[in-house]
Amino acid sequence: MIGIDIIGTENVLKYIEVSKLSKFTIDANKSGHFICVFECINSNSNDTAILEFSKWADFINPNQNYKITLFDVVETTILKNGEEKQNKTKNKNGKMSATFILNESYNNKPQTINGQNNFDEESLLKKLSHRISEEQTNNAILNEIKILSERLNRIELEEENEEEEENGIGGIPSNQIEQIMGLVNLFKNQRSPAINGDLEVNSEIENNFKTNINKALKILAKNNKNLDTDLLKLAEMSEHKKETFNMLLQTLRNF
Repeated sequence: MIGIDIIGTENVLKYIEVSKLSKFTIDANKSGHFICVFECINSNSNDTAILEFSKWADFINPNQNYKITLFDVVETTILKNGEEKQNKTKNKNGKMSATFILNESYNNKPQTINGQNNFDEESLLKKLSHRISEEQTNNAILNEIKILSERLNRIELEEENEEEEENGIGGIPSNQIEQIMGLVNLFKNQRSPAINGDLEVNSEIENNFKTNINKALKILAKNNKNLDTDLLKLAEMSEHKKETFNMLLQTLRNF
């Protein structure tokens, strides 16, 4: 015969109370197979679960072996007629279960091995308490892992968004920056020699040049999605078709 974890209605009620869970199902042991005989699915509190079990226990066979499964989460399924039906979740996490019999006189039936009484009520209660504590701890750990995982995902998403905002100049993708900077240096080298004078004047000219370059790149990138390849073509023209390149520059300067 399948072992009994809890004996008596009051002890089952204590088990439900300690679990802190709000819903339960009860299966009857029929020839070694458990068949569902009662469900408390719509309860939203532990107190309601305790009350519903107490009502059910008043009229059932106290000598029958049962199994109670406690939980909080339910799953909704749609029946063929379109109605909704709630069932306990198939996920094993967040559940507690124990076998029980309501007839307290079962306590007085000696359980012996080689004629020695081996029933130890205190030991049984300690085991049940330990099991409940372990399951509650596991559920708490799983919940913390879930919260930490969600927090980590949010942090990673925020970091990715920040990187996307920081990369580039004026909306230019980072993989094009190196090419464009090479072109900037090319145009820089084609400028007229710096005016002879003190270092402060040269520094001011250099800063103005950088400011103008950055401003031009921002405007061009906003209006030209192919800025990098167009600049590369212009650079190639400056190397291999200098006359055409100079003509374009002269036309540009005349605007």
